[in-house]
Amino acid sequence: MKNKENEEIKEETLKVKVTSETLEELLSLIKEKGWGKEDGFRIILGAGYGYLLGNPNIKDNKQTGLPKNSEQIIERLVKAEARLGSIRYRAYETQQANITWELSTGAVHKENIGLRNIAKRRLKEMDDLRSRLIIFEDENESLRKIIKGYEEKKKQLPISKNLFEKIKDLIQRN
Repeated sequence: MKNKENEEIKEETLKVKVTSETLEELLSLIKEKGWGKEDGFRIILGAGYGYLLGNPNIKDNKQTGLPKNSEQIIERLVKAEARLGSIRYRAYETQQANITWELSTGAVHKENIGLRNIAKRRLKEMDDLRSRLIIFEDENESLRKIIKGYEEKKKQLPISKNLFEKIKDLIQRN
């Protein structure tokens, strides 16, 4: 692992014996805050370290064993904790936005499928109506020919004009 200046940072595993009650309290706090177990212990350790550095009742380095530039260390720790909190909050916001986006996308996708199905049904209905229209136009043309034929025969038949008009109206209505 390297820091900002690309200097090698050693990692160490820390083993600490605590009472079962203390462990339960620590784990409860970690769970309450939503931290992972390892991150939680690091945060708690760092917070305790920061407290020791910033506590005005602890005045000399012999009590803490900390270096003399403790003010700089405290400042760095506070900045790091602030950045960490900010990053966690942004991660939370991003997660919530992602959930909302996934829900919205799913709803849009389902709506799209529904609208496509409706469009397919409407296109089929339009095709059926076009087919019927062609049939009706053919029937209409046939009826016009029949009427024309009757009009020509009307001149030849001794039918009253009134009766012929009634028959013509009946044919046109049907």
